[in-house]
Amino acid sequence: MGLPWLSAKHHEHKRKHLFTDPVTGDQLTLAEELSWQVQTRILRRWSFLAVFTAFTALMWLRGPGAQFAWNLIASWLAIIVEGTVGLAMFSQTRRDALILRKIKLLEEAHVDADRRRDDQTAELAAMIRSLAPVRESAQGAQG
Repeated sequence: MGLPWLSAKHHEHKRKHLFTDPVTGDQLTLAEELSWQVQTRILRRWSFLAVFTAFTALMWLRGPGAQFAWNLIASWLAIIVEGTVGLAMFSQTRRDALILRKIKLLEEAHVDADRRRDDQTAELAAMIRSLAPVRESAQGAQG
């Protein structure tokens, strides 16, 4: 019987989930936390879009060599941005899928419980109906 805080698995879990999503309360890995920070602090700001657009216009005015270089850089940046956003989105989708599966299991358990309750109610009703002739014969014997 080992101590859980000494296990490598415990430390790996702690290392992987150092951050918490401020909106959902979900545990985040370092990569997810960095992804959300980059999105929040850089990519979702109008100033980023304005600077990027101005720089693009400047490169297009400088000529074909600058245009070619800027197209390569912008393509690379697009891949980085998509990867950054995708990391957070896929991780959140995975967590959402787990929650939906748990909800489905709870719903199925609820339906099963309803079905069992209905069966028990029908059994009790049948037992009560079967007791009615006994009650009538007991009342006839008294009268």
